[in-house]
Amino acid sequence: MSTISLAHELADPIGRIGMYYYFSPLTSQRATELGTDVVSYYFAGRGGVLGEVDPDEVDETFYFFKPGMASGMYANGVSQLGRAVAAREHAASADAFARATFGAIAPEVLIAFADAVRRIADQVPLDIAPLADGYLALQWPSDPAARAFRAAIYLRELRGGVHTQIVKVAGLSPAVSCYLDREGAYFALHGYSDEDIPEITEEHRATRLDIEERTHEAMETILMLINDADRQALSAGSAVMFAALKDPVPVS
Repeated sequence: MSTISLAHELADPIGRIGMYYYFSPLTSQRATELGTDVVSYYFAGRGGVLGEVDPDEVDETFYFFKPGMASGMYANGVSQLGRAVAAREHAASADAFARATFGAIAPEVLIAFADAVRRIADQVPLDIAPLADGYLALQWPSDPAARAFRAAIYLRELRGGVHTQIVKVAGLSPAVSCYLDREGAYFALHGYSDEDIPEITEEHRATRLDIEERTHEAMETILMLINDADRQALSAGSAVMFAALKDPVPVS
C-alpha cells in the first residue's frame, strides 16, 4: 500500500471520526450531569490532557480558534470541573460514544486498527503534537470499540499537531487558516465574527494548498514506521468506523 496514498485517504475520515463525539447527545448529557455546558466541557476536557499549562499554551495548541477563546473557555470549564477530572471525564465520554456506535464492526478489525496506531505511537517522538501526547498518556480502555476510538482520536491529534506546526512555520494567522479551511465552515464555530473575516489573497490560497500537501508528506513519513499489514488495518478500520458514524449500532 502506498504510504502517500494512505496519508491522503486517512486525512478526512480520521479527522471526522476523532471529533464526532465532541458535541454528541451523549457527551452533552454528561456535561449537564457534571454541572457544565458542552462547550466548556470540550475545552476543559480536550485541553485538560495537556497537563498544567498556562492560557497562552492553550491558545497556541488550539491555534485555529480566535485568540483568547480557547483559553477563556478552558479556564471556565476547569473552574467548574478541575483539569484532571475534565480530561478523565471527557475521555470517558469518548469511550461511551464508541460503545454506542461501533457495535456492528468486527472486533478483530477494531483491534487491528488500534494495535497499528499504538505501534505508530511507540515510535513517534513526543512534543510534535501536544494533544496526541496527552491522549496517549491517558489509560486506554481494553474493549475493542473504545480502544479503537481512542486510537482514532490519537491519530487525529497527531495529524493535527503536525499540521499546526507546518501552518505556523508558513506564517498563516489563525484567522486566515480557519477561514480557508472548508471555505470558512468552522469560522463562526471557532469564535470569529464577520468583522474578523480576513482579506484572502491568491498567495494565501497557494500557501494553504502547499501546507496541506506538506502535511500529507509528513504523515507519509509517520506511516512508514509501520508495516504494510498495519497500514492495511488503518485503511480498513478507518473506513468502517467512518461508515458507522451514519449508521451507529451499540455494542451488545
